[in-house]
Amino acid sequence: MGLFCSYKIQTIQLKSTFFICRLIDHLEKSGNINEEIPFRTLFETYKFENIEEREIHGDVNIETFSKYIRKLFPEAGFHRKRLPNGQKMRMIRGLHLRQNVPNTEESNVITVIQKALDHFSEEVDISGQTAHQIICCMRTKFKINGMEIHKIIKFNVDKSWELWIAGKEVNLQQAKISKYFQFTTNSVLGVLHIVSMMELCEGIQITKSIVCSRFHTIEDFENTCDKENTGRRRIRSMICQKLTSLIGTSKACVTCQRMIFDTSGKSQGEILKEKDKNEQRQQKNNSTTEEDLRQMIPNAPPEMITFLSSQTNNISRNPKGRRWPKEVISVFLQLYNRSPLGYEALRQSNLLVLPSPSLLLLYKNCVKQKVGFMDEIFEWMLNEAIRLQIPKEGYFGGIILDEMAVQEDLQIERNSKGIELVGLVDKGEEGNLCSTLRQGQKIRKLGNHILQLVFLGFTGFRFPIAHFVSDQIQAYDMYSLFWEATDKLQMFGFTCVYTSMDGAQCNRTFLNMHVSTMQTTIVQNPCNYEECVVFMMDYSHVIKKLRNNILKSGIKKGCTRNVTLVTGENIQWQMFCDAYHWDKQNALQIHRRLTNEHLYPSTQSKMRNHLAEQVMDTDMLHLLKSTRVHLIMVVTK
Repeated sequence: MGLFCSYKIQTIQLKSTFFICRLIDHLEKSGNINEEIPFRTLFETYKFENIEEREIHGDVNIETFSKYIRKLFPEAGFHRKRLPNGQKMRMIRGLHLRQNVPNTEESNVITVIQKALDHFSEEVDISGQTAHQIICCMRTKFKINGMEIHKIIKFNVDKSWELWIAGKEVNLQQAKISKYFQFTTNSVLGVLHIVSMMELCEGIQITKSIVCSRFHTIEDFENTCDKENTGRRRIRSMICQKLTSLIGTSKACVTCQRMIFDTSGKSQGEILKEKDKNEQRQQKNNSTTEEDLRQMIPNAPPEMITFLSSQTNNISRNPKGRRWPKEVISVFLQLYNRSPLGYEALRQSNLLVLPSPSLLLLYKNCVKQKVGFMDEIFEWMLNEAIRLQIPKEGYFGGIILDEMAVQEDLQIERNSKGIELVGLVDKGEEGNLCSTLRQGQKIRKLGNHILQLVFLGFTGFRFPIAHFVSDQIQAYDMYSLFWEATDKLQMFGFTCVYTSMDGAQCNRTFLNMHVSTMQTTIVQNPCNYEECVVFMMDYSHVIKKLRNNILKSGIKKGCTRNVTLVTGENIQWQMFCDAYHWDKQNALQIHRRLTNEHLYPSTQSKMRNHLAEQVMDTDMLHLLKSTRVHLIMVVTK
């Protein structure tokens, strides 16, 4: 006891990584019962605070958030308030966000727990303590086989806690509850409040319409608060989770619910025989496990073992019942995006068992993408960076601006809000309002260009963040969109330190709006005055622009200019063509990559960056010098 009391708490800050404890830490009851705030504002504020700490729970939407609020804070009231514009807004009363005040931890843990127990309304006692933990006992209203069931809470010195019920430890991670706490009164009260809200699994009542599996126990269940249902016999699974879902309606856990079989139209013997056949079939399907594959192929990497295991498990299953690991889905999705026809040809060849294209599209469209900036995209980007374990320098990078031409088309899309027209010009809310002010009227045109913004980190992490539909974007529209994207990235923990763009006229005008002189292209970031942003042109587009200027230089028909070097010498495209034809006559060509497409490009070939880079590389310089030497030798002879 003395060793535990004198234990010095380390100064490490253990953060809660699961939803329920984060909710308890952020929200508290309001002293004013008439205080009300918009429920959407409460949800968005909670999300923003989690994003700041890089803790995002993708499976918690606003409906799930509402269910947890009703369960954890039953005193909070919900109602709809009519606004002056006639719309209705969902309001919550008697709840507000807890102020983020740092709590000082105490070294005497027993004193902290005792203070928490004195403030706690339900009956909880300290049942034991050792040098490494304190054990608390919370009574319940249930008895099984005449024995009262208690919730045993163990507070450990490493700032973790455990929950035991009927001699079995509860899986807190499965229940989305953090196993860590702080040595403060509020933190211990939060743990006690969560444990008190958890309902015990009552098992399944025995009736004539069901039959259970072999792995079960029969118990006499008694509820001391419900005299009418006292002494009922219940069936419980041998691997019962002991707790029900916090926001569920059933009084039995998921494991106990799964052991029930419907007997309508079948005898008990037929059901048991069918169950045995299903178990044998499942064992046969899972006969080739990952351990067997490792023994057969000892030098195979883990990715190959996962892929082969998915093939052996899915080959005998119904196509609608196949299950795929996320690593396999990720690879197949990349193949499908590169070439849908190639993926379908590989799938039809029956060489491999592949997921259907419709399943891949479900994964691809898991986040509904719309024109403009979406918080869901940035949350997805942050989750992906955390999953890939991107280092700190990977959160620094730049924004790549690229505009491409598309065919004008108008599509009608049906969604939950009704019918929506897709394909019209949309430059964001600010861009559309400015366009209406300039034209003096609100006109929607068909878009023929797409502006895409892509984040590229220093470690190679690439993620598209937004796209906009335009009829050739202008510099003033790009100005507001770029700095808004920079601000959004900063909100989600990413930093923009450069931007790369091609040499289009709008991009050059956009650059001139920030750079008054061409001596520097470093601009101060208006979103964070302590940082700067470097503006640069894309290397491939610069080389292509140089090639296009030389392509139009000459004295032949069709040439529009005569490019002159600083030394006063002319450079014409015909020089490149003559060097190419002379090189083709040699047995060993100097520039082996040159083709007619390089020297006589079509309209489509002029857009290919690699053709321009190959015709302007060092091999071409060596070829031109060799051609010059050859011509000098011919003249001297």
